[in-house]
Parts: sequence; structure tokens; C-alpha cells
Amino acid sequence: MSIDINAPIIPFEGIGGVKLYSSEEQIQPMLDGYQVKIDRYSGRIRYQVGDLLYLTFLKKNGKLFSITTLDGYKGKLWDKIGTDTVEKTLLSLDDSFVWDDWEEVWQS
Repeated sequence: MSIDINAPIIPFEGIGGVKLYSSEEQIQPMLDGYQVKIDRYSGRIRYQVGDLLYLTFLKKNGKLFSITTLDGYKGKLWDKIGTDTVEKTLLSLDDSFVWDDWEEVWQS
């Protein structure tokens, strides 16, 4: 099983076959064949999976609690919003998105 880079983004569920609240152990087989960089900080473990995704786990329970798309991920949210969507278009499609200065990402 590998990550489907064209699969839709499903809010509160997952992306590309990666499910929120999965354990690190459950995700490991999906990472074969990808360049993975692991950073540990502030009670979190973040996997950078190539130019596709950031997968962030909580250290205390080992569960995936955040998925961030990177430029290489081609799937879309609601078949409309992807990594190639410009800010003006993003906000016109869904006004729930806000910029997080700390993480430097758009989130909804």
C-alpha cells in the first residue's frame, strides 16, 4: 500500500489513504519508497514525506493528528482546492480558511 497522491482530501478523515488518528506503526508501510525526514519537537513527531505531505504525530500517544499537503500532492479538497490554488481563489471558494503565522500554513 502506498500514498495515492491524486486521492481527494477528506476533511477530518484523511488523505491519499492516510487516515487521521492512525498510529506511526500503521503508517510506516505506506512510506516505503519515499524519502522521509523526521523532526521531533514540542511533544510532536513530524514526518516529511518527500514533497507530498507532512504527517504530525503526538508523542504521548503516537497518533496522527495533523496532515499538511505539500506541492507534490495533487489531490483536491471538495474537488476544487489543492496546493496549486492561489490565495484569492481559496478564500472565494471557502471563507473558513485562515492563515496560521506560527505554522505558516492555511488551515480550515
